[in-house]
Parts: sequence; structure tokens; C-alpha cells
Amino acid sequence: MKQRKRAKAQRPHDMIRCSKCILPEDFPNIQFDDKGVCNYCAAWDGKWKQFDSNRSEQELVSIIDAAKAKKRRYDCLIPYSGGRDSSYVVYLCKNKYNLDSRQIVTINDLSN
Repeated sequence: MKQRKRAKAQRPHDMIRCSKCILPEDFPNIQFDDKGVCNYCAAWDGKWKQFDSNRSEQELVSIIDAAKAKKRRYDCLIPYSGGRDSSYVVYLCKNKYNLDSRQIVTINDLSN
């Protein structure tokens, strides 16, 4: 990967950013290719090319089957924030995998 040479930007909107993830040019060890894609995105894309979603799904189903075989009151425990991601996990567990799940919510007052 070629390092683009350019003087550091004087203003934030003049800064070079990755064309995919918008990391700035002053991010540690960042390099850009000719298309403006950073080395971190290039590495990430390389890892995902090797990802086998069918195999991962089979592994997940075998874990789910093992959990169901234990015949416990709940098949799984889901940390639930109320956001989209955790809501979708609850939806998948119930509707796709037919799991009897228990959701837990923690309230953290440290953000105030």
C-alpha cells in the first residue's frame, strides 16, 4: 500500500480521510491507497472475503441445539439495551431459532 504524501491539513475539513470509513490522515499508522482507502479497511475487507456465513450459521445452530438439549427454563440469556441491535437479537432468537430467552437490562448511571 502506498503512502499518500501531503502536508498535514490546517483545518479539519481539509484533512485527508479514508473514502470508506472516514478515518483521518493523523490516525496512527494509517496509509492510503490510490483510491483513498486506508490500510485498516483493506485489511478488514481481506478478512471478510474468507468469511463463510453458512459454516458460521451451522456452528451457531449446533450451539443452540446444545442449549435446548439441557431442558432448562430458558435456552439463552440476552443482554438487552432496548436499541436496534439487541432488539433484533431477541427477534431472531424467538422467531428464527425458536429459543426461549431471558433478557436482562442493566441501568448504568455513570453516563450522567
